[in-house]
Amino acid sequence: MTKAVSQNYEPSKELLHPLDTFRLMTNSCIGIGLKEGVTSLKSLSLIAYHRLRDFDVPSYYRLCAISHAVGILKNYRRASRRGKKPKTPVSSRPVLVTCYGFKIMGDKLRLPLRPHCYLWITLNRHTLETLSPRGLSVRSVCLTARTVSIAFSKEVVELEPKGLIGMDRNLDNVTVASSDDSNQVYDLSRASEIKGMYRGSSLILSATTSESEDASSASTGQERNIE
Repeated sequence: MTKAVSQNYEPSKELLHPLDTFRLMTNSCIGIGLKEGVTSLKSLSLIAYHRLRDFDVPSYYRLCAISHAVGILKNYRRASRRGKKPKTPVSSRPVLVTCYGFKIMGDKLRLPLRPHCYLWITLNRHTLETLSPRGLSVRSVCLTARTVSIAFSKEVVELEPKGLIGMDRNLDNVTVASSDDSNQVYDLSRASEIKGMYRGSSLILSATTSESEDASSASTGQERNIE
């Protein structure tokens, strides 16, 4: 089971630079994918990885930019196949997505910028409490200019049921069958009868109320005419 927790933060100028660099790498990969006609992660990685060497970032950020571009390219191709005319895909907002290199230390998130150089983001109480239970595994981090989202997974113990129950609801009865071959039928004919009586009484009451309101309106109109 995978979930994510998000919070706002105040980015520094030093932090905005790698976000914009990641955006540029993503757009470069998108352009390569469109030109070469590839949308798979393996194919795009073989073509684009070495072309991203000009960007002064850790190598795993290049891999994550390629993966991010693949997701955008696949959405573009899917929309095109459905007969739509989507705009040329582009990553327009500063963003950084990574599943490598980061670490939570105390109440801070540490992100590598270059060897032995890190960026730090203070996590709020809600984020720390969400990530504190044992058995959680932090999987990835997504940064925008205003928010940080941390995806995490937790192993869920699968429970073996002792048996199964099936129910069949009809107008006048409910039939319950279980996996131990037992069956039970519940008679609801009396409930259906009461429901029908109540509905009939409601219709009569509604009609009577309407007639009384009409008579009252007519009487009021006659009094006004006499005056």
